[in-house]
Amino acid sequence: MPIAALLQSLFSAVSRLPALQIALGAAALGIASHHAYFIHGERDAAVWTYFLLLLGTPSTLTALLFLFADAALQHAVAVAATATAAFLSALAISILVYRLYFHPRTSPAPPTCRC
Repeated sequence: MPIAALLQSLFSAVSRLPALQIALGAAALGIASHHAYFIHGERDAAVWTYFLLLLGTPSTLTALLFLFADAALQHAVAVAATATAAFLSALAISILVYRLYFHPRTSPAPPTCRC
């Protein structure tokens, strides 16, 4: 099966998913990325890479849904926005919960200074 046909079937299946399933899947990826990648080591040097990914990923997802799934542009933008918002929200909440309750500290700090 050619790659174009695989992409078309994949993205048409994604475009037919309900918004709640897209949001839950993206949120699960956000939490998993925090626990698998962001929790280990300092990531300050890669800030520009993350910024470019933040700009490029929703645009690429919108374009792929529009081109391969034959979805309307408004629907493709809505799917990409839902996925991006759910991913970033879950990532931020996971980071905050970890830093507030589970992060090992060398000195005690008041609760307002933990984040």
